[in-house]
Amino acid sequence: MKDAKGLTMVAAIALTGCVLAAGPCAAAGVLVQSFASQAAFQASPFFAFVNDTLQGGPGPNCAQLVVSCRQGDLIVPASSAGAAGNTVVTPEVEAAACGLPTVFGGSSDPAAYDKAFVSLGNQSSSSASAELVLSLPAVATDSTGGYLGYDIAIIDLGQDLAAGSGVRSQERTDFAVELVSDGLQFLAGSMTNSGGNYINVILIDLTGTPGILESIDRLYITDASGVKRPQMGSLDIDGAINLNPAIPVPTRTATWGSLKASYR
Repeated sequence: MKDAKGLTMVAAIALTGCVLAAGPCAAAGVLVQSFASQAAFQASPFFAFVNDTLQGGPGPNCAQLVVSCRQGDLIVPASSAGAAGNTVVTPEVEAAACGLPTVFGGSSDPAAYDKAFVSLGNQSSSSASAELVLSLPAVATDSTGGYLGYDIAIIDLGQDLAAGSGVRSQERTDFAVELVSDGLQFLAGSMTNSGGNYINVILIDLTGTPGILESIDRLYITDASGVKRPQMGSLDIDGAINLNPAIPVPTRTATWGSLKASYR
């Protein structure tokens, strides 16, 4: 559908947001904004918010650390950091998932994204689901901040920038969050299609998730498609951004995002 500013939006598939292993509760939400070109992305209200309005700028609010990585043995393209079946947080994986997402650099050349994103992939057997776990600066869960009320953005690359990434309409992904010092995980939402073939911004709203604390600092991105034969599709993650900082963050610096350039 279209919002008032003409951005293409894939309808939000909002799964019940709750403490994992708890019973049904009220929904949080997931919404996807898809952009068909760099020009459309850079002209978007989202791009303007991250660069001009977000406290501290984009760099200090990006993912800081890859806590764990488990890539499936299917649909992990050669251009992805890591590899099919990888379970190790290598420097290449860390650089690809942390720091400023490569799309903010403005390139339309797929070569610029080589090894600069992490594909979840799918599993061909009954082993544990593919998953990427990221550490974020503390994210507030209240309804007063963020971008359009959304607290976290995940940048997903479409097949035009991440060739061989699978079938978009067959993706199944769950998103959960946690405050590490508390230890409880909360299911924030789910989606079944990341939308477009170029740049997809996956927005997560944490407001209203029952029991959730005032802030979280860990993000779980999990392939939920189950065992797949034939191969299907999964997210190709260029990074994640805290849109609703819980505490003051430093002003932007020129060093954020340099990790990615080191491993391309």
